[in-house]
Amino acid sequence: MTDEHLTDGWEPDLPVADTLLRRFLFNLAAFHETPVAAAGGRVLRRDDFAAADLGRPAAMYNAATLLRPLPFDRATETLDVVEGFFDGHGSGEAYLWSAWPTPDLRPRGWVLEGHPPLLLRPPGSEPIPPVPPGRRVERVAGVDGLRDWERVAVDGFPYRELQPYRPGALLDERVLADGTRRL
Repeated sequence: MTDEHLTDGWEPDLPVADTLLRRFLFNLAAFHETPVAAAGGRVLRRDDFAAADLGRPAAMYNAATLLRPLPFDRATETLDVVEGFFDGHGSGEAYLWSAWPTPDLRPRGWVLEGHPPLLLRPPGSEPIPPVPPGRRVERVAGVDGLRDWERVAVDGFPYRELQPYRPGALLDERVLADGTRRL
């Protein structure tokens, strides 16, 4: 018998590009972390999950993403740390993103929200379709654009905690200062 380690595919030293799912999870984590860090929120990155807390009642940016399956024999430990990150910070709702089935989290106060679709555009795939007539796609470049984007996000999802819409309730101008392009 040897001490050889059999990989499970989720070791922290594996390249992010190791699998499509690993790429998706790390990109989802960065989607939450980047604007939160730019706006002065809190970010925590561990081997098993990444969490971001904007410090405002806006679940889109108050989220934890599992970066590996919950360990079947220690799920409680990981979930305790995730919940501890958000507890007492007045952030309102938070999402827990998991690519894998989890134990029933309702006894812990979590609520099943839904199942977002996965969009996959492999290299060399069909080009992005043209913008429909009467519509426009533009980069958020200034405060006015940020406010337009913010209103669409707050009213369109909708974020109950942020209703009625108030400028700056979701994101403030600090996200523009670092050149964030992930809005």
